[in-house]
Amino acid sequence: MSYIETELIILRHCRIDGPTAFYGSGTDAGCLREELANMVKISGESFQEIYVSPMKRCRETLEAAGISLGDPQVTAAPEIREISFGSIDGKAFQDFTPEEKQILEQLNRGENAAFPGGEHAGDLRKRVFGFLERILAREHELRENRRILAVTHSGVISTLLQGILECPVLNILQRASPAYGKFTGIKYFQNAEQEFSMERVFPRIMFLNSKTPGN
Repeated sequence: MSYIETELIILRHCRIDGPTAFYGSGTDAGCLREELANMVKISGESFQEIYVSPMKRCRETLEAAGISLGDPQVTAAPEIREISFGSIDGKAFQDFTPEEKQILEQLNRGENAAFPGGEHAGDLRKRVFGFLERILAREHELRENRRILAVTHSGVISTLLQGILECPVLNILQRASPAYGKFTGIKYFQNAEQEFSMERVFPRIMFLNSKTPGN
């Protein structure tokens, strides 16, 4: 039996240049200059494909890591943009209304809730795992062991981890919250002798919040 191994290395963008608040896809803010200056440098040649959220903070982080947005293996991926927070986008927690605090509690429990004017958690999950399925189907077709980089957001990374650990997102945020400018590594195994199906994909978390993307 032969297996296809795909390493998905996920980089959360650097800290946003702005006050402490909830920043979703409705706020296209950049990163703090000092954070970008301290971002570890990586080689684009270490990855066969590189995907980046089209949001400014992710594009800046990728370039700060030493990879040009114009490199041929770099692709903008709208599916891995941050969730739309609607009414709380750019708002600090102390400014939440009672209704917004209640919705946040629902989301932390894993319920399919949304802030007014925002995106439901189930819709975020659908597009994130749609992106993952597209990538892994391509890997199954190629029949190669490859390494892929994705530069994205806390909501996307937490959603991927939630799919593996099968626990409420609050558990992930408490124990393994994706840190700014840090890497998470997940390896996906597929049986090359079977037809592609997400139900036949076996994930393994390699590392969380690493300063480097591994070997």
